[in-house]
This record gives sequence, C-alpha cells and structure tokens, in this order.
Amino acid sequence: MKVLVTGANGHVGSHVVRAALAAGWTPVGLVREGSDRRALAGLDVELRTGELLDAGSVDRAMDGVELVFHVGAVHRNFAADPAQIERPAVEGTRNVLEAASRRGVQRASVQFGMGLDSDQRLRFPLRFMSLDAPNRGASAQRLIPSAGTR
Repeated sequence: MKVLVTGANGHVGSHVVRAALAAGWTPVGLVREGSDRRALAGLDVELRTGELLDAGSVDRAMDGVELVFHVGAVHRNFAADPAQIERPAVEGTRNVLEAASRRGVQRASVQFGMGLDSDQRLRFPLRFMSLDAPNRGASAQRLIPSAGTR
C-alpha cells in the first residue's frame, strides 16, 4: 500500500514513515523545497516536494496514494501574525483532504497541530477520515463540527 505522509521530514512525520515501512507499506513523503531531511536519511521513502498551501503540489503528491497521514504543520507555538500558523493548519488541511477526495484516496488520518484554534470549517465525510487530536479535541471539534454534511 502506498501512503502519503505530509511533513514526512518532521519529528512526527519521520516516525510515521518508519511505522509505514515496518508495516510493509510504501511511504511517500511530502516535504517543502529546501527542508531539512536528515530525519529521513537512510529510509526507503520517495520524497515529493510541495507546500500545504499550494493545492496543486498537494494534488500532485497524491498520485498513486491509497492512504494519507496528514501530520505536516508549522512547528512553533507563537507568531506575531497568527495566520502564519493558522493558514497552513486550516487551508493546508483543506488542500490535503480535497486532493485526497479528488484522487480517490481511501482514508486520511489528520493530526491537528498546536496553535489551531479557529472558527474555520471543513466538511468531509467522517467515513473518509479519522481525527487524531490528543489534548486538542476542542479545537478539532470546532474545526470540523459538521463533518459528513458535504
């Protein structure tokens, strides 16, 4: 099974890649141009370059993928402009889920990051995704209160 891991070069993402390899899956990592990829050194992972806010690059990254682990996020707890954290979390997640839906991906697992506290709404069928938001359940519930209504 070919699986896409957004933010594959990050702390969580690199562990998801390792878990995918251990399960016998074929991981594909979505990473930003010029990002530090040392966490993936020596791993059998195909890397595709893109940005969560670039819907086209996210769509291209889905090519041939059956499962998505969306763990890519801005890794900081504060920004003078909160949109620097919120836009990738909200719009990036929307781009990932819309591309996955268009491409016929069977399932997407979404890990919501810190700093996400938004009134933004995403609407996707619950059968399509699982929400992993330890200690941040309230934010996830506000983000996707009407999942399944689309």
